[in-house]
Amino acid sequence: LGVALDQVGQFEEAMVHYREGLRRTPEDHTLHTNLGAALARMGRLEEAVAHHTEALRLKPDYETAHINLGNVLIQMGQLDEAAAHFAQATHIRPELGGAYYNLGNVLAEQGIFEDAAAQYRRALEFHPDVAEISVRLGNIAMHQGHRAEAIAHYRRALGLRPDLVEAREALHQLQQGQAVSR
Repeated sequence: LGVALDQVGQFEEAMVHYREGLRRTPEDHTLHTNLGAALARMGRLEEAVAHHTEALRLKPDYETAHINLGNVLIQMGQLDEAAAHFAQATHIRPELGGAYYNLGNVLAEQGIFEDAAAQYRRALEFHPDVAEISVRLGNIAMHQGHRAEAIAHYRRALGLRPDLVEAREALHQLQQGQAVSR
């Protein structure tokens, strides 16, 4: 019931059910992760970290907890720690394209563009239909001065999602000879 309530945005009610479940089965790593995710959505980041950390103590190879903890750590500005959790998730389940994408976002935020691009390319292998990945690759190509490559990435993104404003604006700026600020 907690998951169902969580999915419709009733986080407080979901947390009641998660906490009740944890009273009965305190060693349930999925309940800790679900409660952590609900707490994060409510902005209660320290509590979310505690529950995701407990889930990982109970099951160190639980990739969902690594991804969720990474997302919370990003919100807290702890990018190195977030990157470590996303990388761990990709080691546990190499087919998790979202973890590569998140890791790419962290690396790009840190200015480590070559590594970020490598993570985005890996994410693209698993999610070739996600236009935002091509936008991120376009942003990096533009930052590195690879105009033609950037245009190709933005066009690919728009081919997947013609309504993607970020790609449309970046492509327009490139075609007008302006620098893209991303």
